[in-house]
Amino acid sequence: MRKSVIIAGLATAATLTAGGVAYAAQQDAFSPSPSASAPAVSREQAEKTALAKVPGGTVTSAELDTENGKQVWDLEIAGTSATEHDITVDATSGAVLTNTQDDTGETREEGDSTSTSAPAVSREQAEKTALTKVPGGTVTSAELDTENGKQVWEFDIAATGGTERDITVDATSGAVLADTQDDDVTGADGADDSDDD
Repeated sequence: MRKSVIIAGLATAATLTAGGVAYAAQQDAFSPSPSASAPAVSREQAEKTALAKVPGGTVTSAELDTENGKQVWDLEIAGTSATEHDITVDATSGAVLTNTQDDTGETREEGDSTSTSAPAVSREQAEKTALTKVPGGTVTSAELDTENGKQVWEFDIAATGGTERDITVDATSGAVLADTQDDDVTGADGADDSDDD
């Protein structure tokens, strides 16, 4: 009799443990990624560090990401000649983790997704405009791009409440061209909710 009570107790404990692990895994799947939290090193600080490695360069993309369990800023810098630099900056310490250079040897054609000519509206101006749409938000990605032959600034902004907003600002006029909300910042359903061309 005592043996069956012990076996029943162990079976109950095993079931509760398995259920707890499954519940915790499910909760992690719906929790914002570590990239959604504010990093110790701001995007502006990471860009300044990266630009020190590429004098005269222009930041064309900056994205907060997680690599090997830690937050990093992935930056793309267009050099003064036909070069592109991919620089990764630790979002905690500010140290440059990687700095690779691609010598494209090509001039970019119209419609190329990476724009290197200086836009009329700076990233800072476009970011201010984008943040007026998401008060209290944090920019997690900023990229100068070309859509339909027109330069645009694309921003991913982490909003309060666990949502993400994708805002596109015209790099010539400063007007907001697109403002979409992505309630599923973790990508649990695997859907691409963006309205990119």
